Amino acid sequence: MNKITTQIKIIGLSLSLIAIALILLTLNLNQKSKNDSIVVNIAGKERMLTQKMAKELLLNSVRSEHAFEEFEAVKAEFLANLSDLTNGNEKTNITPPPSDDIRSRLQNIKHKSDLFFAVSEKIKNGDNTKQTIDSMYLINNELLKAIDDTVWSYTREFEAKKERLQILQYVGGALIFMAVMLSMYLTKKIEVKFDKFLSETKEIGALKCDEHEAIIDAPEGSGELDQAKNELKSFMRKVEKVVSKAQKALDESQNAIAELEASTKTIETRLKDGKIDENTKKEMESYIDKSEDLTITSLEDIACTKEMLQKFSQTLSEINKKIE
Repeated sequence: MNKITTQIKIIGLSLSLIAIALILLTLNLNQKSKNDSIVVNIAGKERMLTQKMAKELLLNSVRSEHAFEEFEAVKAEFLANLSDLTNGNEKTNITPPPSDDIRSRLQNIKHKSDLFFAVSEKIKNGDNTKQTIDSMYLINNELLKAIDDTVWSYTREFEAKKERLQILQYVGGALIFMAVMLSMYLTKKIEVKFDKFLSETKEIGALKCDEHEAIIDAPEGSGELDQAKNELKSFMRKVEKVVSKAQKALDESQNAIAELEASTKTIETRLKDGKIDENTKKEMESYIDKSEDLTITSLEDIACTKEMLQKFSQTLSEINKKIE
């Protein structure tokens, strides 16, 4: 199982990534909403321009002197807007059609507008018959309806997109909430383990190697970690004392065995010089051999133990350096 600290790092990284993603998503949502509003406004303006073109045609049909300059200006604006809606325009933040349905509707508007402009050319050329005017009315109404339907399609598409982005925001918010709750849970576990660590270090620090040893308290105002560090230092000093005593005991044991070995050699010498019957001599030699074997074994054990204590002492020194 991963360490709690590793889990918290993972959760912290996840929280950061989710938060960054949500921020970017929100900024993107705001920018998209702004751009979408521009597109809907342009699409809605096309309806107004269509009505204005029809109005200019009707006014000129009853005037004695025709003036189609205003009509041509409105027509140019209408066609420019329709081109932007169909192909997109980065300069004005107008995006291309977001769906095939809207693209098809824009093509229908282009078809209806071509019919409307064909009739308008007749009126500009002096054809003001009732049939031509009625045809202009009919096509104009069809064009207005096509534009209205397209505006509603834009609105539905952008609202659906906005809802999808909002759902992603809710999901991201839920993930952040879950991550926060999990981090609080893990933090509580760390707190429990930390309290246990402090308690155990106090118990370790309270251990005595002898009855006369005093407990060294941490300086006043020290934090919990400083107190734990002080307790560990105190314990390490006590362990070093124990190791030192053990080494002294090993040295004394080694000296005693050496003396025993010397005594054994003395006895061997006396056995060779003394007048002792063969049975007793063999029995004494058997005891001496066993004593020598025990001596060799004891010296080997002492040497191994001493080497282990030296390594342990070196390890303690390294630990003390880390604690300092």
